[in-house]
Amino acid sequence: MYLSQLILEHPPRSRALRRDLAFPYQMHKTLSRAFADQGQRVLFRLDSPRRGAPRVLVQSEQEPDWSFLGHMPGYASRVTAKPFVPDFSPGQLLRFRLRANPTKKVGTSSKAQRLAGKKNNGQRLALLMEEDQRDWLARKAAAGGFVVNPAAVWISREDSPRYMVKGWQGANGNKRKLSLFSVLFEGYLQVRDPGEFVSTLRSGIGPGKGLGFGLLSLAPA
Repeated sequence: MYLSQLILEHPPRSRALRRDLAFPYQMHKTLSRAFADQGQRVLFRLDSPRRGAPRVLVQSEQEPDWSFLGHMPGYASRVTAKPFVPDFSPGQLLRFRLRANPTKKVGTSSKAQRLAGKKNNGQRLALLMEEDQRDWLARKAAAGGFVVNPAAVWISREDSPRYMVKGWQGANGNKRKLSLFSVLFEGYLQVRDPGEFVSTLRSGIGPGKGLGFGLLSLAPA
């Protein structure tokens, strides 16, 4: 894997940058230009501190080529990229950061309905209560090879901890309006199953990955 960091112009004067900051799906399309295989999964997260320039973190399977940013004035004032070989051990303690879209699905078809040919994928509803958000993260951890103590997870005060990510997504002229609830989690996790954990790290956590959700950042505890 590869990890990249793009330090953005602050304040943003570039028209392209202002567009991408306003519409995360457009930022995803811009970032995808760094890869020969634009169909691969690219995880990213925009961090916007109250003071200083915003930055974009990008995780990819392929080595990125950020040279095209040289033709986008102001988009990235500083760019770094480095390989990352995940190697974890059972019980290892790590600090993490995760911007996620915690939701629950309602209205899905029962087994009897599916057998009768009546399929309904249901609807995702945002989890607005903090206790529900912490429980959501704990469930994702249990399924992803690691453990978190919900009481030891906090929401960062570095920037707005909760907000709606809004924009448009679509192709071939067909667009749909998006409005996804966002929560920034920080805290400590413990690796339970290194293999499962690496798989979770590669695939990201939760829905909305094309809009900047799901990237799990790690640092030594």
